[in-house]
Amino acid sequence: MRRFEHRTSRRRAGFIPAAAFGCAVVIFAAASSATAAGTGTPTAAPDASPIPKLLQSQASAARLRAALDQIVAAGAPAAVAYVRDGSRRWTAAAGVADIQSKRTARVTDVWRVASVTKLIAAHLALALADEGRLDLDAPLSAYNGHLPQKLGRIRVRALLNHTSRIAEYLDHRVLGVTARGMAASARRRPDIDALVNRALMRPLVDDPMAEHQYANTNYVLLEHIIQQAAGVSFEALVRGRLIEPLDLKRVGFTSADGSIPLLHLNSYIRDDTRVGGPFSSRNKLLDVTTHPFFRGADGGLYASAAEIARLLDRVFQRHARDGAPLGRLTRTLHSDHDGFYRYGLGVMAVELTCKRTIYGHEGQDLGGSTLAFANRDNSRQLVLGITLSTDNNEPLSRAIERLRSIVFCS
Repeated sequence: MRRFEHRTSRRRAGFIPAAAFGCAVVIFAAASSATAAGTGTPTAAPDASPIPKLLQSQASAARLRAALDQIVAAGAPAAVAYVRDGSRRWTAAAGVADIQSKRTARVTDVWRVASVTKLIAAHLALALADEGRLDLDAPLSAYNGHLPQKLGRIRVRALLNHTSRIAEYLDHRVLGVTARGMAASARRRPDIDALVNRALMRPLVDDPMAEHQYANTNYVLLEHIIQQAAGVSFEALVRGRLIEPLDLKRVGFTSADGSIPLLHLNSYIRDDTRVGGPFSSRNKLLDVTTHPFFRGADGGLYASAAEIARLLDRVFQRHARDGAPLGRLTRTLHSDHDGFYRYGLGVMAVELTCKRTIYGHEGQDLGGSTLAFANRDNSRQLVLGITLSTDNNEPLSRAIERLRSIVFCS
């Protein structure tokens, strides 16, 4: 399992009708405008002390630059970061986008943001609820009469916060437990509908110690409900309500074959070794950029760093009210079974070592990771894309943690 999210994270029929370093690119400038600001545990009180200004000098930029370079030094072929502090922003890229061509990574490159898509899905679900087109407290049977009775009683809200206990459809039996097995799964073209329906037939997860059970199957079902409520496909809804109104040019969904149609960052996993086991090689990486998984609300978006930040701004602008950082999205938070985060409606709340809490979502593709987080009032943001899986790679995890701490704790 990943630090924030299950490793087996990610229409439907049946129930559902170490690379060479490239030249770095850095932007350090003032933004055109400042951004406006059940069960489980209530949202905590605001962080007590103000965060010191971050982007006030070239020394600040140099510190961020060094932290980004350390991520590449820890083995990631490329890393791209977007940091905003009030009205100032810093954007940089390090490493190479493709270890074969050695193309230098750029700040405008897109990549699979995976489960950051869930934050967007939750945002749209609440918009439909506000319009009276979707009832978050209705049972799933109200939207799909073909579900087994045990699932029909589950409320829509339980899909958004992963408290449904529905089984994961992309588990180790699909993705494998080794790098070679995962790379092989990326080349196959499995019947996703069959995988989802198989998960729906399994017993509900029974873990009395953890009410929150992260499973991509929840958002596959949620996508079906959103489409029924909206009367259009999930992709069309995202385009009509977010991509087009915000004039986003570098956000979209992967193609039918799982490829990304724009200039992009490839993603990788470390190969297996006899001595170190799965995902342990320091010399050989396997490319898992193109694969058939995570096609919709469970993780189908690709985006650039700056445009992920704009989506995050839109979510905060709509939901930041009612005394909680993201309003109804974070009013009730459920702890994950390892205690690394708390989860609301499509939102992760992560308490850092400095005792500050950040809000947003992490995305874990087969290879690579995305962090899209902001502090309580969205006055500070970090969007970070890394093109290597953190599995069995503590140096890389520590380097990511260092950059995140500089942004939100310094």
